[in-house]
Amino acid sequence: MSKVKFTLVKNNSDSKTAIIRLSFYYGNPGKRLFYYVGHSLPEEHWDKVRQRAITTRANPHYESINVSLDDLQKKVLTIYNTFELSGEILPVERFKKEMDILTGKTSRSAEQKLTRQNLFEFINSFIQSRKENPEYAKGTISRYKVTLSHLRNFEKYSKKNLDFDSITLDFYERFTKYLYTKNYTNNFIGKLVCTLKVFLNEATEKGINKNMAFKNRRFSVLREDVNHVYLTEREIDVIYQLDLSENLKLDRVRDLFVIGCYTGLRFSDLSKLSAHHIVHRDDLELIQITTQKTLQSVTIPLHPFVKSIILKYHGNIPRTLSNQKMNDYLKEVGQLAGLNEVVSITKTRGGKRSDTVNEKWEIVTTHTARRSFATNAFKSGIPSISIMKITGHTTEKSLMKYIKITNEENAILMYSNDFFKGTNRNKLRVV
Repeated sequence: MSKVKFTLVKNNSDSKTAIIRLSFYYGNPGKRLFYYVGHSLPEEHWDKVRQRAITTRANPHYESINVSLDDLQKKVLTIYNTFELSGEILPVERFKKEMDILTGKTSRSAEQKLTRQNLFEFINSFIQSRKENPEYAKGTISRYKVTLSHLRNFEKYSKKNLDFDSITLDFYERFTKYLYTKNYTNNFIGKLVCTLKVFLNEATEKGINKNMAFKNRRFSVLREDVNHVYLTEREIDVIYQLDLSENLKLDRVRDLFVIGCYTGLRFSDLSKLSAHHIVHRDDLELIQITTQKTLQSVTIPLHPFVKSIILKYHGNIPRTLSNQKMNDYLKEVGQLAGLNEVVSITKTRGGKRSDTVNEKWEIVTTHTARRSFATNAFKSGIPSISIMKITGHTTEKSLMKYIKITNEENAILMYSNDFFKGTNRNKLRVV
């Protein structure tokens, strides 16, 4: 809870008096504003409980100090409430500048440039406001912080101060080239640019940013469709049937991965999945969970493999490891399952397009499970809208990035459609 306090601190230039200091605690996590109000007096003339000067006939001028303190308290709360209503968490230094203006130490015109939030101040306050909003997931906040970190690093690298006015097409070209030198992929660079645009759009809506260069079509978000692998139902079945009783760690990792393959849950949601997420509707068993990344509530039918695994753990979900450990052990599981198909992955890294060739087991990760769910569900004829209700994708376009069937698989799949069987016509014309 925010509260203004007045206290005395030692006056190094005059041992007989102490300086009155204003303290204000605000924000979450807490920020502290200390502001010296310009008055001093002997400690015996200060009421610690009332936090005001003691007025007597001998010291009638103390009344004006108290009036000044009352006024300062109102001004602090006015500044704080103004910015709280706008959703901003005010940096302490800017708070002090606003106080200087309201107390007449400086003029608004002289300080206008200084008091306007610069780019990094705005991003910091933007992130802080989102952290305090339960609608924003930890992953989203993390993406904001990563983008801010890269912008700061680029500023040091370029030896030029970054502000709203400097976010031009020239900046875009230099920033992306800098990221290429770090050997990042196009998709990672695209995410950074996309997040920067989120910051700039918000600043523009609030009237803080006037530079519209980021809306130019050349200020584009790089995207590349990477041919990530998925596992077929046959391959998942082989993994499911593995006898891993001699290695309980791999056994648990395998079970978690199979659950992921038939729920489509991200690793962050798989990690928190527990028995209380399983509900019964008549004779049906369902998983109901609110996803961590998008805060969407999803309901998933329980696949027989998932039911069997839960039964194996006496009604519970196997405990997860860290994502990195899971990925390491999954490669062992994949190798034991004989996932030896040679696959080529093409992606642009550091501005250069390259192919990497691996056996499938080498590139299986926890996210392969989610991709496998979407692809196998699609191949089984489940409508896209139904799959999206489970994966949480809001557009069919975003879902299609997860559908990883080859042209040949697509052609074979189409053979099962009545269109290619010719059954949609009462009579075929004989040629």
